[in-house]
Parts: sequence; structure tokens; C-alpha cells
Amino acid sequence: MSAVTEGSELRVGAIDRPDAEGYLASLEWRAWVRGHPWAAAAIAGLVAGQMATIVGYFFNAVGLPQLNWPAVNGALVLPGAEPGAQWFAGAFVHTVDSVVFALLFVILVWRLIPFRNTSVGNVGRGVLYSLVLAVISAGVLVPYVYFQKVGLDPFSFGIPFPLPQPSSAAPEAALYTDVGWKLPFAILVWHLVYGFFLGALYDPSGRKKEHAG
Repeated sequence: MSAVTEGSELRVGAIDRPDAEGYLASLEWRAWVRGHPWAAAAIAGLVAGQMATIVGYFFNAVGLPQLNWPAVNGALVLPGAEPGAQWFAGAFVHTVDSVVFALLFVILVWRLIPFRNTSVGNVGRGVLYSLVLAVISAGVLVPYVYFQKVGLDPFSFGIPFPLPQPSSAAPEAALYTDVGWKLPFAILVWHLVYGFFLGALYDPSGRKKEHAG
């Protein structure tokens, strides 16, 4: 067999390509996304959130402040608890956030962004959405929710980092190094990673067809 059909489109020789399995998997995934948009959004948000979180752990390897969102969320929801308990609680909250923002992207935002429904266009949608999330995070959430008692300005320019967790002692801040622009830049990069994977995975491009399951 040397042909693959997607809708009414015939692609000759696709099976003979070295990357045929990946090509077919991409077609099947995109068809599944078209048939299950909410479930696909949840999966995309889960994976995108985990990928960005992993990247954030290693920011200090390139001179940026580490972004440990599970620990930050955990200190917020369980102040005074053991670090391990805080991390697991924060990881749960952080994962839920990643999925919820992906659902909001698909339900409220995806159709409003005037990009073509192609794989590249959908990555662009995710990246543009993530830029808005980065502005909200650096401009509002970090200074006024996560670290409201530290006295940060919007976008956190010129402040020391790492910051003490909300439940930690303030004198430890004296040990930190001022990183200036690096904190908001790290927040931006983190969200761009999230947006890239969100758009790459939530990709309903292609011809519509009936899809069982």
C-alpha cells in the first residue's frame, strides 16, 4: 500500500516515506483533536505545562532565575507546611492551572486569533496567547499575589531573586543577588514554551471527516 487518504485528499507514496509512521500519527492526532476539542485542550495544557515547568527548573543553567512554580504555589496555598507538602500541593494547583488556561484558550480565544488553521498558525496562536499570560503573570500575579508582602513593582524589574517564599523569613532576602530584567524575561520565556507546546498539540488543522471514538 502506498497511499494515505485524509478526507478527500489523496497523498500518494506517504507510506513509503521514512517518516511515514510519524506522519500518520500526526494525521490521526489532528483528526482526534477535531473530534474531541475539550479533551485535546486538556491534554495539550497538561503536557505544555509540564514541559514549561521542566524548562523553568533549568533556567539557572543559562543565567536566569529558576522558576519553581510548584513550590511558589505550594507556599501560597499551604503556608507554614513542610516543603515537601507544599511542593506536592503546589504541583497539583500548577497542573490544574495549566489545564484550565488551555481550556480557556480553546473555548474563548482560539477562534478570535486571525491565524490560519495550520500547524504553524496554531503554534502562532499558542505563542500569542502565552504572551498575554506572561504579561498577566509578571505584571500582576508575581508582584501582587505570589509575593504581595515583598513590595515588588509590576514586572519585577530591579528586584532581588530568588525571593523568600511567602512563608519564609524576610532576612534571607539579604543573601539574594539582584537580577534586574532577568526575572520578567524568565517569566516571558517560560510562558512562550508553554504557548509553543499548547499550540503545537492543539492542532485541529486538516480536512474535516467523521472520526469514530
